[in-house]
Amino acid sequence: MTKKVLNYNTKTKKVSSLGSIKVFGGRNFMNCKELTECIIPETVTDMSGYGIFQNADLYKAIIPKNVTSLGFMVFGGNKNLKYIIFEPTTPPTLNGNLSISNAECLIYVPDESLEAYKTATNWSN
Repeated sequence: MTKKVLNYNTKTKKVSSLGSIKVFGGRNFMNCKELTECIIPETVTDMSGYGIFQNADLYKAIIPKNVTSLGFMVFGGNKNLKYIIFEPTTPPTLNGNLSISNAECLIYVPDESLEAYKTATNWSN
């Protein structure tokens, strides 16, 4: 079971440290009205569904190299998300799709992994 870290938090603008959690999700960051930047900690290996969900001002997310799994709608409802930086060289298993609400959102992956991301299951959606 995951803990709702900043669910409905109205003051936090940037998250860059969450301690030593390994599983992130279950609406950890949902409706955080002021959240603009989310840097997931290196300790996280699994981002379950609805992890970063419906944050009106979120424009940037960084996913660390140790993440191996992404759940359904992990980025759902973030209408102003401008870019996501994925650090894993092996594409994380994607259960469903990223559910990015902003069609202009840019996704960055390591140069040496571009082809792997393009051909990984569910990543072309």
